[in-house]
Parts: sequence; structure tokens; C-alpha cells
Amino acid sequence: MAWIKWLSEVSQDDIEIVGRNCYDLSLLYKARLPVANGFCITKGGFLEFLSKSGIKTKVENLLSQANVDSKDALNVVSEEIKKLIINYDMIPELKREISEAYGNMSISSELHGLVNTGTISLIKAGRDTPYIMISNSFNENAIGQNVCLNSVKGLENILLALKKCWADSINGENLYRLLKNDVKEDTIYPGIVIQKMVNSSRAGVVYLNEDKIVIKAHWGLYGLMDLEKVKPDVYIVEDSELAIKDIEINNQA
Repeated sequence: MAWIKWLSEVSQDDIEIVGRNCYDLSLLYKARLPVANGFCITKGGFLEFLSKSGIKTKVENLLSQANVDSKDALNVVSEEIKKLIINYDMIPELKREISEAYGNMSISSELHGLVNTGTISLIKAGRDTPYIMISNSFNENAIGQNVCLNSVKGLENILLALKKCWADSINGENLYRLLKNDVKEDTIYPGIVIQKMVNSSRAGVVYLNEDKIVIKAHWGLYGLMDLEKVKPDVYIVEDSELAIKDIEINNQA
């Protein structure tokens, strides 16, 4: 079974398995906006990793002994589960899929299926494997921190970064909701976005707030703002007129 979907392949029907962030990126990519090529590892990949590695049984044992009404106890359990995820080897099936997709990242996804494997191999041989960015992609039902890992290169480093993103979705709040049956297991887990790194001079986020568009921008990589290392400039744009109504410029030394 395939656990990888390229941005060019993601559709609205895939939101539940890839997460909202991946779906939004796919819309931008297919609109031919300047979005780096990449792919998403579906939630099914994580569930398969938990099952085939044997972690799932260990997790169930930990949860069966946890005090569901104690946040401290659930936080301790979440840390134990995170260690299991990070320390276990990647299952061969998923490792093979990721390795193949990573090897194709320097090739436009539009070429996949249009040229033969010999031509693809020739193109790949002349290009170095790229640095990539890895981030998680949650749905609205999940409670998790947006993790963004930059400048990752090499298959083994990618697999470790992937497991770190998975592990970060295991927190006390999500475990509480899971044990109380407020949510299904697969709704708290993220899809994972893997994108080719770009040498960005500026980055940021854009979102709608009622009738306004809010833009937060800064120099350098997007992940810096997530880590609160940089306080971004803020632009408020009137939705109807697309005119800038307010600007907040911050020191970005």
C-alpha cells in the first residue's frame, strides 16, 4: 500500500489522511504559485509504523495503566511513547517508499509517469539529493504544536526527523481525549509534509481573520517564526479592496 502522496496528487478527498496544511499546500502548488515540490506521508503510514514495529502493543499497555484523570500522569506516559517512536527502526516498507520519493524530489512531479525509468534515473544521477523541510499537518480535531524541521539531508536524517514529528503529536491532552473516547485514534495523528528546501530571503504566513487578511512576514526561513526566534512584521489587508490598512514593523536583528 502507498503511504505517500505528492502535492500534485492530493485532492479534497484526502484531507483526513494528509491533514489541512498539506491540502492547502497542494492547492497552492497546483495553482502554479511558487511552492516547492514535495510530498506528504499519510496518517496511514504512521499507523502502519506503530503496528508493524510493535510499538502499538507497548502503547496500549502504557495507556491501560495510566491515570486518565491526571494530566501529570498522562504527560509522563506521552514522554515514554515519544521515546519509543524515536528509538524504533523505521519499518522497511515505509523506508523504501520514502527513499524512492526522496530520490525523485529534484525531478518535477509532472515528469513522473511521462518518461521511462531509465530517463528518470539519468536525470537523478546528475543531481545531488536536496535539503528538505519536514513539518506536521494536523486536522482540526487534533491538538498539537506545529513542528517545522529545516535543512534536513540524507535518508537516515529524514527518517529521524519524521519520527520526531510523529512523536510530537503524542501529548497529554490528545491522550486524554483518546482515552475518554472523545476522538478516534487516527484523528489526533498528523500527516507529514516533506518539501524541497528553498534558499528563501523572506518567509511568513497568510490567513483570514473575519473580513481581513493578516500577513506575518520576516527575513529567512519560515521555521524561525514558529520557534519564536523572530517577531514578524504584521500587515493587515482589507479583504474587499486588497489595500493595506495597518502595518507593524518589528526589529529583526
